[in-house]
Amino acid sequence: MKLSFLLVALVFMGTSIGVTTSYSGQFMPSGDHYDYNTAFSGNLLTENNAYQGFDRGTTMVKANTPGSNKDTNLLGAGIASISNSLKVLCTIKVGKFPGRVAYDSSNEYIYTVNLGSNTTSVINGTTNKVIKNITVGKCPVGVTYDGSNGYIYVANFGSSNISVINPSTGKVIQNINVGKSPCTVAIDGSNGNLYVPNRYSNNVSVINGTTNKVVHSITVGKHPVSATFSVSSGYVYVTNCCNSNVSVINGTTNKVVHSIAVGTEPVSIMCDISNRYLYVSNYGSNNMSVINTSTNRVIQNINLGGFPNQAAFDSSNGYLYVANSGSNNLSVINTSTEKVIQSVNVGQHPFGVAFDSSNGNVYVTNCCSNSVSVLGYVKYAVTFTETGLPTGSIWYVNTTGHNSGALTGITYSVNLTNGTFAYTVQTNNKQFEPSTSSGYLMVNGKAVLKTIMFSHVYKVTFTETGLPSGTIWYGNVTNSTGHIFHGSSSTNTIAFNLINGTYTFTNSTSDKIYGPSSHSGKFTVSGSAVNLPTVSFSQITYKVTFMEIGLPTGSIWYVNITGHDSGLITGTTYSVMLTNGTYAYTLGTNNTNYNANGSTILINGHFKTVSVTFTVSSSLSKGSHSGIPNIDLYNIIGVVAAAIAIGSLIFIMRRKK
Repeated sequence: MKLSFLLVALVFMGTSIGVTTSYSGQFMPSGDHYDYNTAFSGNLLTENNAYQGFDRGTTMVKANTPGSNKDTNLLGAGIASISNSLKVLCTIKVGKFPGRVAYDSSNEYIYTVNLGSNTTSVINGTTNKVIKNITVGKCPVGVTYDGSNGYIYVANFGSSNISVINPSTGKVIQNINVGKSPCTVAIDGSNGNLYVPNRYSNNVSVINGTTNKVVHSITVGKHPVSATFSVSSGYVYVTNCCNSNVSVINGTTNKVVHSIAVGTEPVSIMCDISNRYLYVSNYGSNNMSVINTSTNRVIQNINLGGFPNQAAFDSSNGYLYVANSGSNNLSVINTSTEKVIQSVNVGQHPFGVAFDSSNGNVYVTNCCSNSVSVLGYVKYAVTFTETGLPTGSIWYVNTTGHNSGALTGITYSVNLTNGTFAYTVQTNNKQFEPSTSSGYLMVNGKAVLKTIMFSHVYKVTFTETGLPSGTIWYGNVTNSTGHIFHGSSSTNTIAFNLINGTYTFTNSTSDKIYGPSSHSGKFTVSGSAVNLPTVSFSQITYKVTFMEIGLPTGSIWYVNITGHDSGLITGTTYSVMLTNGTYAYTLGTNNTNYNANGSTILINGHFKTVSVTFTVSSSLSKGSHSGIPNIDLYNIIGVVAAAIAIGSLIFIMRRKK
């Protein structure tokens, strides 16, 4: 028993024990020879035997799925508000010593490698039954699904090759020789290449995903066992178990560009694209290192159960699931808080984990139980019943993560876990509207019944006049419960379909120069269409008053302002109505002894008074050389000239006598 356990431990343990290996099917611990097939002919591990496995190496990313805690901006995103615990739903028997597990989204199958059977079990995620066992290489430990070509890649630790499975036929179509003791396969999403950590070659084989041929070999740290690709950084990350670090590989140059120290014996790594973090399971220190790919630094360590192994990400709630081989349980981590929120007991020595996005279940391989635990959240029936629609009308219900499609019956049911969920309801019969088109419902340990009442609607039409062609205007209608219906148009009508009732409305326009004749009002819908009185829009103007200062009484003056001519002004004020804007104006008067300067004014939603001052012309205010002011000098000259003229006239008349 001890020797058999040591044999398995040598395959899984991260610590170097000075073992030499032969790849003819035999392992040689401490110089003793044990036949591989004999050593794995039975279940030789006991419950107390601890061992370490390898990550399947797939790049786990968070899908843009309604219901994710990190996707609450989507309509209908679920808001978990009630305790909801993960539970074991059933257990599936598979081959001997099941290792890593992968989910194939193209057929919704789960693939589990069996180290002791040299097979890969194919599980139907709908029925949770094994539908096929595919013979692969010796001691398969890792498995990955490649979405770009649809193939399944199995890392065969004992035969140092990669088996390529075509899921369509369920057969191995190729075996690719790599380095010594491959553990996982990671896929570089940027170039389609496959990266295979080879434990006892201390390197990574690079496989061209198109030709399935090894094109490069990259030397990394001691005993590399898992790898993943980060979309955010574009790098491949490889855990080196015996160096307790992670090698960072540039997939373009296929060179190691950085090394990140983590916990003891890192055996599993995955990437969460939603937060650009890497999660590394440290088998020897019983924790998980969280790496920020922007800085390539460990930002946190999360304590887990005994000997944490493979991890998987749940795109429906943002949780991370980690198999703890030494404590026979599964840790649930909330990646929003980076804290363990639940531990679930599973089988003996859980090894691998995969999340099935089609049914929301988690699949955990139990290596020493030769089984797979299927975990999920208990769901309850939520039933929507409609009333009011004519027979044959199509209606729809969308809840968080679920779309009903076209419904012709009066009921629709969906199974939901405990929590709070958003829903929307609509129909293709435009003569009817639901009493509640959207809302939230709560599931709390029992079935939920929800009745949706559809009512006949009638057309309510707003018509406008006065706006320039193409101007956008708005009509907002509020019902008796406070729900607002928003409408807008660049034509002269806006229409609503409304049920019977009393409503209030408001009208406005995007062109703030215009205002409606009626900003708001009320109307009633009572079994027929409603055409509301025409809303007349006109330009909004404000009174601008010019006040004259300085002119002698009776003087005539003028104001010319953009688009307006005052004509003759005999009083001291002149008023004009103007819209918002900036205007230039000029001033004038028929009294040539006076003048005034023009300027600009800004109209911004208020009336305005503008004082304009006329002053004596500067030429009239200057003095003469004699020291007499010009205006007085002109008067004196005028008097003298008049006197001379009168004298000349008298002289002429006397001579005639």
